[in-house]
Amino acid sequence: MIPLFFEVEWPRREWDAVIAVVADEALQMKRLAKRAFTVEEARQRIAAQLSCEEKARLADYVLNNNGSVEMLQVATEDLFARLLEKRNE
Repeated sequence: MIPLFFEVEWPRREWDAVIAVVADEALQMKRLAKRAFTVEEARQRIAAQLSCEEKARLADYVLNNNGSVEMLQVATEDLFARLLEKRNE
């Protein structure tokens, strides 16, 4: 996993696919607050990165992380299965 893949301009040719895991900004702020970030620190952290919309546009696959950990796990397993099927075609 490379959290700032697009920001560091990693060469895409080195990867078969890029997966973006995205969440709404309000939820990102809430999660950062739980990790003891101040509102200003959270805003700065989010502002320092590409928006989730831009990451989703650039990625080959997108996982939405607005729900529970269990929902993300199901979506991840589904995507993994689809990628395995694609590889075996």
